[in-house]
Amino acid sequence: GLSAPLVIIILLTVLIIGIVGGYLLSKNDTLFNKGTKYINGLSNDITELKINDVLKKLEEYSDKSLQIDLVIPNDVTSISKGAFFHAKFNSVTIGSNVMYIEDEAFAWCKQLSAVSFSNSVISIGENAFANCQNLTSVTIPNSVNYAYGNSFRNTGINTPIFNDHLFIMLPTAYTSTYSIPNGITTVAKGACENCSELTNVTFPSTLRFIREGAFSGCSNITSIILPSGVDSIDASAFANCISVDSISLPNRNVIIGKRAFKGCLNIESIRIPENVSTIGSEAFWGCSKLKTVYWDAKRCEAPQLFGSGVTTFIFGEAVETVPNTICYSMSNLASVVFLGNNVNIIGDSAFYNCDGLSSFTIPQSVVSIGEAAFYGCSNISSIEIPQLVAAVGDKAFYNCSRLDSIVWNAKNCGDFSQYNSPFYGTSHKYFLVEDEVEYIPAYICYSMQSLKSIYIGKKVNSIGENAFYNCSKLKSATLNSE
Repeated sequence: GLSAPLVIIILLTVLIIGIVGGYLLSKNDTLFNKGTKYINGLSNDITELKINDVLKKLEEYSDKSLQIDLVIPNDVTSISKGAFFHAKFNSVTIGSNVMYIEDEAFAWCKQLSAVSFSNSVISIGENAFANCQNLTSVTIPNSVNYAYGNSFRNTGINTPIFNDHLFIMLPTAYTSTYSIPNGITTVAKGACENCSELTNVTFPSTLRFIREGAFSGCSNITSIILPSGVDSIDASAFANCISVDSISLPNRNVIIGKRAFKGCLNIESIRIPENVSTIGSEAFWGCSKLKTVYWDAKRCEAPQLFGSGVTTFIFGEAVETVPNTICYSMSNLASVVFLGNNVNIIGDSAFYNCDGLSSFTIPQSVVSIGEAAFYGCSNISSIEIPQLVAAVGDKAFYNCSRLDSIVWNAKNCGDFSQYNSPFYGTSHKYFLVEDEVEYIPAYICYSMQSLKSIYIGKKVNSIGENAFYNCSKLKSATLNSE
């Protein structure tokens, strides 16, 4: 029989003949198989092209100066990750049924100078044509809905890449200003990443989605004005835009991703509009000049958005919920202002460790104060609990070490236990129960050994279990009876 090396040479000879004829693969030729998937002629259900192993053999045996024109057969619907990585092609024609070109499919094809896409292509993966240095232009069919800024990075293309609705890439060397074309609905992930010479971007009114890292590292952009129709600003979309000094967000049910504006060093103030629904963690961290936040969002999830440098936090008239951890560990926060009277919930850890606060007025509309809401606010000296408050979370005022007096107005607040007293860990000396209160909750001042004086309003008719248990320094209790 034939020796193995001879068989390989014969097969490669057939392969090279196919190449010289202008096709690496054609429908009627059986060139190779990989695993259980046979390419061309042996199977009618080929959906995925994986030929990197064959290309490596071609690299070993073929003439390295050979000009190859690759035609992807119409049977193929998917070109797999790294399928033609570092291959030597002059041009590529994508078959009429290919829908997916996966990550790095044609990366580092340095000879590649032309690509013809079919209208069947839906997705072009990350780094799909990266480092194809001879590729100077592409036309993206309107069928493409998914692509990435790095899909064509480090090629010879020096003009913006987009179709009628998807903006894919702005070359990093692009200078001055740029207007994204009207009709664009999506700016792709990393589309303008590290375009450090770009000073201004104008967004079309049609824009809806700004994908992850789309403008990250655009260090010379000075302002961001987003159109009213934007639905989503994904993670790190404008991170490290260090020259940005103003941001205008749309007033709609927009979702702002994690770290969306992290590291925008020159922002001094920000307004969060009324209808913003979700903001991811650390969205404005590292904005070292940010001092004032205008928070108008009615109900918004907002975990630890801002760094410690904020000094003034203003809640607008429409606000109904102060989100969990909204001002978490803002050590420089000196002033909190409520412009309206619609707030009914102060969330868990909302003002946790805000030790720069020396006073705080809880709005009269509040019905619930979350767990650890004011934990560690060590400079607040007095607090008044409004009449409508029905629940105060565990350790709500824990370690408020300078809290000296508490005024209790809550008429319908439930009982506490010895393990979840809201004032546990404080050193308050005076506890005043206002005249409209009828019931003092159980364990409310349990084991408050610094408590010296209590005043009980005239309508109180019941005191809960162990309300003042083990208050060993209590010297004065005044009951104002009618």
